[in-house]
Amino acid sequence: MQAPSANPSGTKQSPSSVRLRPTVGLALALLGVSTLLAPAALAEFAGGNGHTCWVSGIGAAECWGNNDSGQLGDGTLNSRAYPAPVTGLGPDPILAIGTGEAFTCALTIFGEMLCWGDNSQGQLGDGSRVSSLVPNPVAGLAGTVETFSPGRQHVCVVITGGTAQCWGDNSTGQVGNNSFFDRLLPTNIAGLSGLVSDVASGYDHSCAVTTSADAYCWGNNDFAQLGDGTFIQRLQPTPVTGLSFVGTRIGFVDRVAAGEFHTCIRTPTGQALCWGDNFSGQVGNADLINAQTTPAAVIGLAGTIETIEAGQEFTCALLTSGGVDCWGNNMDGQLGSGSLVNRFIPAPVTGLTSGVIDIGLGDLHACAETAMGVRYCWGDSFYGQLGNGSTTTALFPIEVLETTPPHAVPLSLPAQVVLSLCLALAGIFLLTRHRSRIFSTPSSL
Repeated sequence: MQAPSANPSGTKQSPSSVRLRPTVGLALALLGVSTLLAPAALAEFAGGNGHTCWVSGIGAAECWGNNDSGQLGDGTLNSRAYPAPVTGLGPDPILAIGTGEAFTCALTIFGEMLCWGDNSQGQLGDGSRVSSLVPNPVAGLAGTVETFSPGRQHVCVVITGGTAQCWGDNSTGQVGNNSFFDRLLPTNIAGLSGLVSDVASGYDHSCAVTTSADAYCWGNNDFAQLGDGTFIQRLQPTPVTGLSFVGTRIGFVDRVAAGEFHTCIRTPTGQALCWGDNFSGQVGNADLINAQTTPAAVIGLAGTIETIEAGQEFTCALLTSGGVDCWGNNMDGQLGSGSLVNRFIPAPVTGLTSGVIDIGLGDLHACAETAMGVRYCWGDSFYGQLGNGSTTTALFPIEVLETTPPHAVPLSLPAQVVLSLCLALAGIFLLTRHRSRIFSTPSSL
């Protein structure tokens, strides 16, 4: 006799719905594990030339500010003074987001990249020069992406396994493939010794850190931003000099950040060194020379640093204590000190001396998020890039506001951990339930 139906209601069950259960379970488990391991990454800020983006809630993205090239990714050319959802990102949750001058890119939890906005130099990486108002997948990547960094009109990425690729504007050799031709698709960087762990893209130069903790830079060097002791343009990676003791060069670089015409690194011990354009004090060594040709130690930091970010002519560091220090140009209040006075050494951002988990810099503004999920921005707001509904410059941090109703409520760090665990457990439950149904034997009458 035929075994009784497992569907007592007598309704016909779609085969596709059965097959979907393990898929949903796996997706929930992956999302839960990824958010548990890197909850801060799900609230990452990025600032461009007049626009700001962040990863909101769990795997969604929002942008605001200037939208004259579609860099907000909402399908329009309308600028926004409040956060607005990016449309067309697809089903995969977003892990990180980055901004160029007038374009934006996002990284999914599966290591895939999408970009949108201006594409005049091929910076969207889709093989064309056609701009896009909504996200488009980057084509021709050598594998899944670990980390990435958009510059003014180019992008560099690290592929799982340590390969580095760049694409977009190459007028000064910033793609690093020993030519001056723009690249509309990802291209391997030439002559880079060792596997890559981090990359940074500036206005028209690029840098990389290898797994052996060495630093290399290439591209424009008019302001000594390559750190090789010269002002010579480089079409492929060149070792940064001055990272040595007793004349013997050793690698001790952990992270790298590239600003407009200056570059900074973080050491594994939480120290910072910078070089390049120093007209506004953005190198942070109290030396007012216009260009620092080799790395110089940043002095006066309020503690060791967790991460460092570089803007147009200013620099900020997130300290391990949760405070934020900034230095350099302050003509638009981008240092968040409550004044318009430039700083040649680090100074604390007003009201952000603890509790900060993430920072992001634009050309002339900066943003931060606290462990409680409160977001702040300060500096230039000509296009509404501070996200508080105003175009008025802010000399100190002001809270980013949601429109009504809110698009997504940012989760505090404890809430992210709890939700991550719930997602992971829900996924495992669905997977195990599906497995038990496959291997169980129906009873017979």
